[in-house]
Amino acid sequence: MVTSMFSLTGHAAIISHNGFLALSNRQRPNTLASCFSFLSTLTITLTITLTITLTLTSPPTPYSPTMSPPSPQRSRPRPRPRPMQVLSLGLPRTGSYSMCLALTKLGYQNVYHGLQAINSPEDWAHMGRAADALFPTLPSYNGRGMTQAAWDDLFGPCDAVTDVAGPFAESLIHCYPDAKVILVLRDFEKWWPSMRVILTALFGPLALFFRDYLEPLAGMDTSRNVQKLMAGFMRVPLRDISDRDVLPWLTEENGRAVYDRHNDLVKRLVPPERLLVYRLGEGWGPICEFLGKDVPDEPFPHGNEAAAMRRTILHAQMRTFRRAVVGMLPYLVGMVALGAGIWLAWDRF
Repeated sequence: MVTSMFSLTGHAAIISHNGFLALSNRQRPNTLASCFSFLSTLTITLTITLTITLTLTSPPTPYSPTMSPPSPQRSRPRPRPRPMQVLSLGLPRTGSYSMCLALTKLGYQNVYHGLQAINSPEDWAHMGRAADALFPTLPSYNGRGMTQAAWDDLFGPCDAVTDVAGPFAESLIHCYPDAKVILVLRDFEKWWPSMRVILTALFGPLALFFRDYLEPLAGMDTSRNVQKLMAGFMRVPLRDISDRDVLPWLTEENGRAVYDRHNDLVKRLVPPERLLVYRLGEGWGPICEFLGKDVPDEPFPHGNEAAAMRRTILHAQMRTFRRAVVGMLPYLVGMVALGAGIWLAWDRF
């Protein structure tokens, strides 16, 4: 199939090249029929090539661990059937996926994790609006703040949230004052290199290419919303969300400031009786005692978050690419039609 795709692409290139040579030599089709024959051949070739491209870029099966948290329902509005019960407010890359799996095992329903949001542009749009409302360093900051009703529109069916909840910790603590809070800590020396890899990819040239070119063609804005969330939370001084602004800022000193500021904030805002400071590797005991749950008769889950993230991001990028290709079709047809019009008009002079 790959060979067929390149063969067809080459055929289209040959046709275009021959047409250009004829144009340069002022050798024109003698009849309208020959012109439409050329147009039809080129259009069919492009259509077949794009169809095969879409087939070849079909996404792989998303990563599906043995114990997978159920995805929240995507319908709007999202009424809250019961109060928010647990806010797991450790930062991303502090074992948030393992916490998601553990809370699910303990019986909490629809535990929210950022891996679910990767497949939901609607959720990222909501978080982008939340970033605009909460983070003053963003150029798009509006200062409107977030209410419980606004968060329920995203987290309505969820008994617990983790991962992307971390950057919104202050707002979530105020909006869900009765929820128990777990702050997961990881040694900074292990957390920052892992987090910096994610941030470098998030604000790197490939991400900007998807944001500025492919996603607009696909009618999406996910990358920009993810970037707003992280840049706003980290308080990066921005002129624009670009690699020139963000990548030089990702130093160990700034990373340490973000990490300490977040953990100190959670400890300061949450009363001791509602807060568990949990270190990775402590197992079921502290969590089950804090939440009043029986200890499961199995090891504490260890989710391979890095592998899950890579596969899920690849799935989302392939979907974006396919939608962008479909979005390009009208432009390609328009370009072919314009070329044919110029070809025909040339004969009249």
